[in-house]
Amino acid sequence: MDDYAPFSFTDGGRTLGLSVDVMDRLADLTGLQIIPVRGQWDELIPMLQNGDIDIMANMSYRPEREAFARFTEPYHTIPNVVFTQSDSLNYTRLEDLGDYRLAIGAGIYYEDAVKEILGTNNLLTFSAQEPMFQALAKGDVDVVINALHSGNYWIHELGISGVRIAGELLLPGFTGEDLRFGIRPTLPPLADILNQALASISPTEQRTIETRWLGATARRADQPSGRIE
Repeated sequence: MDDYAPFSFTDGGRTLGLSVDVMDRLADLTGLQIIPVRGQWDELIPMLQNGDIDIMANMSYRPEREAFARFTEPYHTIPNVVFTQSDSLNYTRLEDLGDYRLAIGAGIYYEDAVKEILGTNNLLTFSAQEPMFQALAKGDVDVVINALHSGNYWIHELGISGVRIAGELLLPGFTGEDLRFGIRPTLPPLADILNQALASISPTEQRTIETRWLGATARRADQPSGRIE
């Protein structure tokens, strides 16, 4: 994807990001030749369905997508959160956003669930990330639901001030955005090959890639490992 920073994006004609680094490592491990194809989500999905591309990065597993993709195991999982400039928004569940103008990515895996709960009157969908956050900056929308790291990237890149995270998007059956590679169904062995390669990436290598794009992730050995919500 052209504008899904920091997971994949184009800069100076080069394709960069966490997902790109993971795929490059898989190519090293398997000997596969990777030919990048760039585009927006709503351009790439039909290409995968039509067999014009073999692998699509940044895909989350949903049962209905099994009709046109075989999925690898996740290579990263990120929370989706509610970004807003409103000081009055008190968010605990999706229904709290009913009176706000809401923006989400077109074709995102939770789109139907959001429409079912909130309807479509105050809902805007965007095929690209940058204009979605530009709409938030201009006040054209009140709320953006987006992946945590992608949202933070565009807020920083566009210099938007006063944005806060009101909370995490929590819906039944949705535990976060599990980034996987989707494989053309006529190439089922390719999913197994990539899964074996993913399993062979060491924790140290994984942390190195994540630190490069997401910031420091390492924890000192003497620090407690308790889970914080």
